[in-house]
Amino acid sequence: MSSLPPPSSLPADTVSVIVPTSPFHSPDTDVILRSSAGADFRSYRAVLSMVSPVFRDMFTLPQHTSASALPVVEVSETAAVLDRALRFFRPGAQPAVPTLNEPREILSILFQKYDI
Repeated sequence: MSSLPPPSSLPADTVSVIVPTSPFHSPDTDVILRSSAGADFRSYRAVLSMVSPVFRDMFTLPQHTSASALPVVEVSETAAVLDRALRFFRPGAQPAVPTLNEPREILSILFQKYDI
């Protein structure tokens, strides 16, 4: 489970120090989702493409690559929000929802922005 505090309780200057934890640092992934503060979440294009037509279409476009030569997709979500959103469908991840208001925010991002 994630030990991150709720996104709304994070001061803006602490978001950049969040480091993605398991399973978002696996070396065998093929894409990086970069949060608004620059935290890199390693993932699989196949998984993202299966759950989201937005990601599926995005992966047909040329992607910026990182030093590790993986495509990098920069997203507007904070690391805390991205961590929680990705855990809903990432194999091997356990969703972490510490407050009752948070699922509404996460589901809104998943449904409205990424069409998951």
